[in-house]
Amino acid sequence: MNRQLFICLGCMFAPMSFCALLGEDTEKAKTIEKQVAKAGLVMVAVMPRETIAGSTANLKITVKNNSDKGVEWLASPNNWGYQLSLLDSQGESVPLTRFGRVAYGDARRVGPGYICRLVPGKETTDTLNIARAFDLTREGEYSLTISLHLSSAEESIALQIEKLRFKVIEEP
Repeated sequence: MNRQLFICLGCMFAPMSFCALLGEDTEKAKTIEKQVAKAGLVMVAVMPRETIAGSTANLKITVKNNSDKGVEWLASPNNWGYQLSLLDSQGESVPLTRFGRVAYGDARRVGPGYICRLVPGKETTDTLNIARAFDLTREGEYSLTISLHLSSAEESIALQIEKLRFKVIEEP
């Protein structure tokens, strides 16, 4: 009797576990992730594999300091210190929006900035809506490059993630 009860309960919970695993795989399949590591620092970028034309396209960037030295970088309220470059499938630069020209383009305002510090063993995460900076109203395939220049007492460190590829699609 105990064995039958165990088997019955096992059959009842097994599909839920399988569905949970399937759901996690499905969610992971919806995003693209790339990372780079250098001098004990790790930068990870995650964003949706597909986004709808004209909608939000959130890019999540996490910087982890696994080194034994503190690092810092200069940031501004417009771009958080990250440099972004976006190419279309033809290798052409994607036009910047009005905000993008101020944050990343020729109209970049030099003004008040602040120094971000990251002590050993800590991490920071920022979310940037790249559709606010670039014109993502046309469907197609795009390739994003993200750069961050940091410094410690001893050295200057450049972290760069290249070819983070995603698609812009028309509304389904």
